[in-house]
This record gives sequence, structure tokens and C-alpha cells, in this order.
Amino acid sequence: ANKELKVAIEDTMKTHMAQELRAQSEELMSGVSDYVLRYCGLKNLHWYLEGWEDLKKSALETGLKRTDSPFLYLCGYNVCLCINLKLEGGQAILGLFMCIYPGVHDSKLEWPFSKSYTLGVIHPKDKAKRKIDKIDASKYSDVPTFQMTKQDCNVGFGWATFCTANELESEGFVNDDALHFFLHMQP
Repeated sequence: ANKELKVAIEDTMKTHMAQELRAQSEELMSGVSDYVLRYCGLKNLHWYLEGWEDLKKSALETGLKRTDSPFLYLCGYNVCLCINLKLEGGQAILGLFMCIYPGVHDSKLEWPFSKSYTLGVIHPKDKAKRKIDKIDASKYSDVPTFQMTKQDCNVGFGWATFCTANELESEGFVNDDALHFFLHMQP
């Protein structure tokens, strides 16, 4: 009877230890996954917008034209760059924003979104020449834009008056009817 009891206790201990190790392993892997997601993922989105003249023409005819970059996961967040070209005082004004869309990692990410990010346009011939805007989202934690998205997309956050179309053209940012936009997210 003692031998049977000893075997039963050993079996119970083995089962319990296996369950405990499995739970610890899952917790450790989840922590590693969260770390990798936040700190080792992509941090830059580059978008080469082609068809600048058509975009500008449409904005001048209708008063407003919006276009979005392809989606990309940056630091785990599903984002895109949004451009508004708006007619104001006879000029086309460029608005540049980051938009957050629902993503597969949302439940593991920090909400509200509170990272710092930089939006901008890069000169095609002199990569050091840029027009940029830096945003620290932690200063806007109460803004709905940075809350976890539930459906299509949150309204973008950036600058409605980033610069004029004339500035981009006269300063040489437009090359072969294209512009090089970027979004950099701090981990």
C-alpha cells in the first residue's frame, strides 16, 4: 500500500510540476513576445507617393483630397500616413497625419498610444533636408485618436497645415511627380 501511495504521489507531483512549468513557460514567452513587439519591430514607414500633380489637381477642383499610405506595423501598432490636400485661400495646404487602425497585436499593446513619433517629407536629392513634425503622444493621452481602435480607424493626429504644395515644389521636394514621406516611431 505504501508503494502504491508513493507512486500516486510521484505521479501527482509530476503532473503538477509539468503544469507549473508549462504555465511559467507560457508567461515567459508572452513577456518575450511583448518585448520583441515593442522594441524590436519596425520603427520606420517610408512612402513614395506618386501622382502628385493629379492629387493636387483633384484638391484644387474639389477643395479637399485625402490619400493614405499602405498599412505597416510599427512597434506593434497598425498604422499608416494620411495626407490631406486642402484648398485654402487659393493655395493647396498639405496636412500630414498618422492614423492607427485595428491590428492583431492590439490586446498586447499599451493604450492609450503614448509613443513619440516624427512625420515628414524627405528631399529626393539631399536626404538630410527634411520637413518634419515631432509629436509626443503621451501629452495627448485623453485624445480619442490615441485610444485603442474598435472599428475602421481613429482620426489621424498630426498637422493640418504641415506646409503648402508650393513650398514642397519650390524647395525641390517633388521629383518626377512623386514625394518621399516618412513616419518614424520611437520604441
